[in-house]
Amino acid sequence: MKSKRFLCLLLVLLMAFSLTPSETRAETTVYFTAVNDQLLPDLSDETMPFWSGGRLYVPSTVITGTDLGLFYSRSRDKSTAVVYRQGSALTFN
Repeated sequence: MKSKRFLCLLLVLLMAFSLTPSETRAETTVYFTAVNDQLLPDLSDETMPFWSGGRLYVPSTVITGTDLGLFYSRSRDKSTAVVYRQGSALTFN
């Protein structure tokens, strides 16, 4: 009887410790975005680069409305995005 109580108490303690939240940490790497040698003034989710699949991506909102001599187009049907200028284009899928 004592061994069953001890076992129950041990299992309850193990469950209680497994439910405690793990240690959280803030991100140690911060990326700043600059366009035409100008640091973007409003750091928000829309302008921050992000990692996906091991690659660093810059959102299209960074170049929207900025005169870089580049243009941006997106095709929802083909799931592609194109950044282009006269004579060259870069396609993302």
